[in-house]
Amino acid sequence: MPDNTSIKVAKNYFVAFFSGKKAKNEVFQYNFNDSFFDEFFVENIDNGSRIIIKTKRGYVPAFKSDNKTITIRAILKPKKRVSNGRSYGKIPSNLIAVPFYSSPSIFKKSGQNGEVSYDETLFFTGVKFFANKNYTYARQFFKEIIDKYKSSDFYVSSYFLLGDCYKNMNQNQKALDTYKQAIALSPKNDTVAQTLFSMADIYKNMKFYFQARSIYKSVAKDYANTKWGELARYLLAKSYYDEKRFNKALNLLLNIDKSNRYYSLGMLLAAEIFIKQKNDAKAVLAYYSMSNNLRSIDISKYYRELIDVAEALCRFNDYKGAKEIFSYVGESDYTVILENLYIGQMKCDIDRGDYGDLNKKADYLIKNSKNKKIVKEAKKLLDEEKLEQGNIGKDAINRILNKYANDPEIASLALYVFAKKNYRDNNYEEAANYLLKLKKLYPASIYNKKAEPMAINSINRLLNDFYLYPDKEKLDFIYDKTVGLNAYKADMCRLCLALSVMREIDRMKDILPYIKNKNCKGALYAKYYIEKGEDKKAIEFSGNIESEKPYIYYVDIAIGDINYFKGSYDKAVEFYKQALGVDNKLVKNYAYLRIADTLYTDKKYVDSMSYLKHVKIKAYQNKAEYLKAMDFYNIGRYEAAIKLFKGLSNSLKYQERALFYAAVSSIKLNKEKNAEKYFKKLKNAYPNSEYIKALKALLQ
Repeated sequence: MPDNTSIKVAKNYFVAFFSGKKAKNEVFQYNFNDSFFDEFFVENIDNGSRIIIKTKRGYVPAFKSDNKTITIRAILKPKKRVSNGRSYGKIPSNLIAVPFYSSPSIFKKSGQNGEVSYDETLFFTGVKFFANKNYTYARQFFKEIIDKYKSSDFYVSSYFLLGDCYKNMNQNQKALDTYKQAIALSPKNDTVAQTLFSMADIYKNMKFYFQARSIYKSVAKDYANTKWGELARYLLAKSYYDEKRFNKALNLLLNIDKSNRYYSLGMLLAAEIFIKQKNDAKAVLAYYSMSNNLRSIDISKYYRELIDVAEALCRFNDYKGAKEIFSYVGESDYTVILENLYIGQMKCDIDRGDYGDLNKKADYLIKNSKNKKIVKEAKKLLDEEKLEQGNIGKDAINRILNKYANDPEIASLALYVFAKKNYRDNNYEEAANYLLKLKKLYPASIYNKKAEPMAINSINRLLNDFYLYPDKEKLDFIYDKTVGLNAYKADMCRLCLALSVMREIDRMKDILPYIKNKNCKGALYAKYYIEKGEDKKAIEFSGNIESEKPYIYYVDIAIGDINYFKGSYDKAVEFYKQALGVDNKLVKNYAYLRIADTLYTDKKYVDSMSYLKHVKIKAYQNKAEYLKAMDFYNIGRYEAAIKLFKGLSNSLKYQERALFYAAVSSIKLNKEKNAEKYFKKLKNAYPNSEYIKALKALLQ
């Protein structure tokens, strides 16, 4: 550190004055954390030089020094809210300085006899205009050095700064051409890496992502073990994020090494992508991996992502983690950030049912915000809070729908909230009903998107209930709501399986493409094509399935069906028996029923009855009772058969055959009066039945 150095602090500026010294080139080493420090300035004046360091809003500089070095740190400034979000004002006129761009060197007098050379005057005048953002004037000074002073020490630096001028003037092609010339003149210059990033910025702003990514890949390779390489790897991933190619971005973000100084930012963006994909659990995990470095995130640039993560933490019931983020974002003085923060906090408050400060925040936003979207969102959240707190029933919802028939925002909100209330009360059928009503009445409502996770979970919960208590009407309801709500991200494997074993084959076709597990999809496609009589396609699908449980059992049933329809009953039974290993009550009962049906068809009536006793599912009872009745009939146990046929007399599917065989069984027992009774019932219910002629002949 030169002698006669004086140091002072003014507001958020640190100033070091070097008496009698000229600062031609940089002699200071600095590594500022962007969260605290903003800019580095230098100015040559008549009696010496000044170095100025500016901290960001909210921080003030503090320092300590010895005979060799000056160590600067930033401390948090006492909080001062500025409602309009503006800065603390311009730099005081007595502290105005210019940026210091040069490479390593020492303090020394310039020119002969300590005089400043003309090219140096041109350069630093241009730099001063640049610092004051007067790029048009700055450009002229750098161009004059380039045109007239090719041997100047400032020749190469002028090229780099001229490129910066063009970039800030949005003259993109001139900036790119100038940067390329600068790099060609001095490829090993310290500023090359930073210039490459400037070029990439231009390409990104022009939406030329491919060219930007080519630069990032090149820097990542050429500067592999430097801070530039780390930045390039992060920006490469972010370029895909900015282009909304989230899967590609996510792959790169998750591969950023923890030692990379941009790891925390990478995980924050990864969390944001998971939130967009409706995967709060993974978003929360991504955030947890960097939460210790929360304060390294620049609030002014990433407040939206931070607030989104806080909301995800609320939905994940981690209110402590959410509060930590909200508290950090709340240190900002920008109005736009604070307004978005209030919205996020209100959502979190509603989510956890804490309405203490919600009205206060909403009133502030409604009265003071100039952002119409913010005001609208605040009003909706206030309405949601009122709806959430009320003991709302169907009548109240109907009154709201009638009252706000011309206000889709309020009406759709009411439907959403009532569906949510039923969902929380574990009334998934009613929740699905109101979600479908919301979708049909207000298809453009934002609440349809918000309701997607609720719809998916409701379908899955209803499927759980169906598998515990299988019922045809339940399955019909689940299928209709799945299609109506487009809830195809629910467990389509289980739904399609239920359709297959309940013989709803035509409905399977709409669901099959949405099954995620390839083995489940293959097995159920095989079942579908068997039922459609396309055995070749069925075999093609079943042949590509791995021996993964439980899907291998579905294949056993499919192959059993192929053999059944071919008349190879022994083989069919063999495969159906293998399927009995499945740990699924519904499927196992279906396999027992298929074995019994096959044995009956193969005229092995006693064996058929031995498997029918294992069929316990109510949905299969009529089929099982009919097979059992036919087994009794075929082995001559007519009294037992009649008893079962009488029980089926109210079944639409089996009534006609049950009446016929009850009559025939009565004839075989020489009970013509009973036979006549069943004959009359058959004739009244089915006057065109083909069984009538046969019975007439038997009764004569």
